[in-house]
Amino acid sequence: MLDLLRSFIKNWQMTKIEFFDNFLKELKQLKKSNKNILKDIMSLEEQLKQNPTQGVSLGYQMYKIRLANSSKRIGKRGGFRVITYFIDENNIVYLASIYDKTEIENITVEELKKIVEQEFKK
Repeated sequence: MLDLLRSFIKNWQMTKIEFFDNFLKELKQLKKSNKNILKDIMSLEEQLKQNPTQGVSLGYQMYKIRLANSSKRIGKRGGFRVITYFIDENNIVYLASIYDKTEIENITVEELKKIVEQEFKK
């Protein structure tokens, strides 16, 4: 019963979505060749408010989400990868990184940890 109540309260509280500077820089670059990317991100934001830990867990509170690229209409497989960082006690999802799967195969967890560390040093 207590677990059910905790789950309800957690879902009831609105999840905040925030952006790392790194994410905004990458988004700006991708926007040049993907005119619908902002619409794609807005859709993802709504999904994250409902399920802040969606995607594949990378450990260290980070998740990789496959996001369709509606500008190229190639679906999730060849679309974007969005890396999120979730702080449960604050109910905040940070969008940490975004890249086009057709341009970059993967980002290492070590690189992602550096991005998180740099953001919180500010």
